Parts: sequence; structure tokens; C-alpha cells
Amino acid sequence: MYCSQQTVLIVDDDLGFVFWLGRALDESGFAAFPARSIPDAQALLRELKLSLDLLIVNPALPGTAEFIDGLRQSEAGFKVIAVTEDVEQPWDSPLGAIATRPKPRGRDDISKWEWLHLILSVLTREAGFAGD
Repeated sequence: MYCSQQTVLIVDDDLGFVFWLGRALDESGFAAFPARSIPDAQALLRELKLSLDLLIVNPALPGTAEFIDGLRQSEAGFKVIAVTEDVEQPWDSPLGAIATRPKPRGRDDISKWEWLHLILSVLTREAGFAGD
């Protein structure tokens, strides 16, 4: 799969999902970093001095809006995918997300490929494009 070692930060309190997606990204050539909370994500970015290409985040986590605002002030060009708990959750491009996707009910190969396709699609979109 095409990837030029782009950096992805995955932030969600569902560690099973975070590590499942992180492993899929690592296997596809991305540099994926998991975090279970906004404070953990902030510490990870600070310690590793990461430059982000993509942030995959649950917008329901406390402090998410402020975290994204702070990142946008210090780091330009990263994109956001918002992760929701289920299909019924009414998020409409929260926090400037290019895409919104519910967590997969199953963690099978089909779900993995759907996520990888979405991620590649988001990363190759022109800056400033909003919507899914």
C-alpha cells in the first residue's frame, strides 16, 4: 500500500479500537501513535516532537476542541477524522473534520480495509476541502 511514512495520531478511550487501527496503519507503512485521552496525546506529541499528517480522534473526549485548536496554531496542514461511537450519533463534521466515521462493530479485514481506504482518501484530498 502507498504511504510515505505519514504520521497518524489515534486518540480514543477505546484502547481495543486504537490498537487495532494502529496496527493496521503500521502494517501499511504509516507511523501510527495511539493515545487513550487528550492529555496522553499532548504528552506523546511533546515527548516525541511529532509532526502530524492526520489526527483520528473521538470528538466526545474532554478537551478535544481545545486540543485541535492548539494544534492548528502550532502545526499547519494536518487533517482530522472524527470517530463516533455508532452510525446513529449525529456529528456533522465536528471540529473541522474532513470525515466522520463510526467505530467498526467488528474488527475484521473488511473493516480494516474500509478504514485504510478512508484514511488514504482523506490524506490525498486538497487542503481546505470540507465534507465527506
